[in-house]
Amino acid sequence: ELHAFMEDRKEHVRDVINPALERGDAVVVDRYFVSSAAYQGARGIDPEKILRENEDFAPIPDVVFLLVVPAATGMERVQRRGEANLFERVGYLDAVAAVFAGIDRPYVRRIDGTEPQASITRIICDEVLHGRLQKGRGGAPGGPLPGAPGGPPAGGRVSRPS
Repeated sequence: ELHAFMEDRKEHVRDVINPALERGDAVVVDRYFVSSAAYQGARGIDPEKILRENEDFAPIPDVVFLLVVPAATGMERVQRRGEANLFERVGYLDAVAAVFAGIDRPYVRRIDGTEPQASITRIICDEVLHGRLQKGRGGAPGGPLPGAPGGPPAGGRVSRPS
């Protein structure tokens, strides 16, 4: 299963992501290789190995926004949309969350996913539009965002050094 995910990712990088980056386009991806590491890691595969193997061929993201929610909250959301899959079971999601919690990469930004959608949107938009993602513009990579566990309260702004 992991091999199939890796081959699919390599194709996506080769055919979609790299050409877009070469054109100078911004690329937004839902569930990049950090998710693969967490979901496959919860099944017993070494998540660090998965991350390293992906980082060898796939562009390192400027940022990964990781929305942190309890597994039970995630399941409630899945049930509301009415389409649970093989990976969406509370016990398994608890294991996935534990792996996500252990991923330590400077590009991972954790956001409290129980905050209102508008607050989460403001946090992400501020991060993208106002500088910490701008290479060479300051801001400590990897620090918790407002509303993230261990971060300042959500208020829709990310403070940056002057």
